Amino acid sequence: LDLSGNRLSIDGIETLFKVANENNVLAKKLEVIDLSENNLGNQNLEDLFLFLQNSDLSLEWLNLYGNLIGNENTIKICENLGKYVEHRLMYVNLGKNNIHDECSTAICFMLKLCTGLRTLNLSHNWLHNKSASQIINILNNNFELKTLDISWNLIGDDLITIPSYAELVNSEIKTPDKNFDNFALDEALGSLKLKLRRNPLLPPLDDKTKKEKSDKNAKENTIETEEIKEPKKIPLKPKTPSDFAISLGEYFINESIDLIHLDISHNNINYIDCKLLSEKVKLNHTLLGIHLDGNEMEINSLGFINPLEKNSK
Repeated sequence: LDLSGNRLSIDGIETLFKVANENNVLAKKLEVIDLSENNLGNQNLEDLFLFLQNSDLSLEWLNLYGNLIGNENTIKICENLGKYVEHRLMYVNLGKNNIHDECSTAICFMLKLCTGLRTLNLSHNWLHNKSASQIINILNNNFELKTLDISWNLIGDDLITIPSYAELVNSEIKTPDKNFDNFALDEALGSLKLKLRRNPLLPPLDDKTKKEKSDKNAKENTIETEEIKEPKKIPLKPKTPSDFAISLGEYFINESIDLIHLDISHNNINYIDCKLLSEKVKLNHTLLGIHLDGNEMEINSLGFINPLEKNSK
């Protein structure tokens, strides 16, 4: 059943699966459902859930890419797939569906039971480091998986919350996490403080306040005016590998897995994590293709992964 790219809304899907739920012969023979690039949106897909609960269902291939179905629908779909089609399911594509970290438990539940899964696509979502780490840990018990795509998520973006303007201007900034580089944090926030002070959109200061601010700034080591126009972008540097890097590194050296294709591109994975992954992947002998763009690493002309240290001190 291929209905991809047809702009189907929830109304069309409800009608389709109401009929399918009444036809057991269809459920027995339907192995492929492709509803990618439609307009299902974040609405209740109750009829699809009921269809997935059919005991006669022989579904092997489900593609819901690009429908923005949201967290609640994703959780229910993963739970139903894990409960009712666990031994038959081979392909699941949940990319570009506005999936956040709260879905990771349901995704892990599905992966734990669907041991025959060969392709999993979770790209273009909002999964952070710990959620991705949980998913990788579960995949250590899945020996059939050949293709994994978790590109365009937020795996490397677990940084601190930016303080408010009042906190930046009036208080000393302290590092909230001991795993981050204090110097890089102070320099980055110092640049941001100076930008905020000079921002013309902020309320104008009276003459007395201007003089006090000027005297205070004269005593501080601030950056040049030229640098304000093009401020340095100094990323916060973790000192230890993240949970995701450790989990993926262990996954690489698991001799029982048979992963062939991996896409972790455009996740802003930092140098420390990339260094660990470049060492671990050398012990892997099954990967034939790996995508790494958009991270602090590259593949050299010999096919080896090189971590790229930026803004080194």
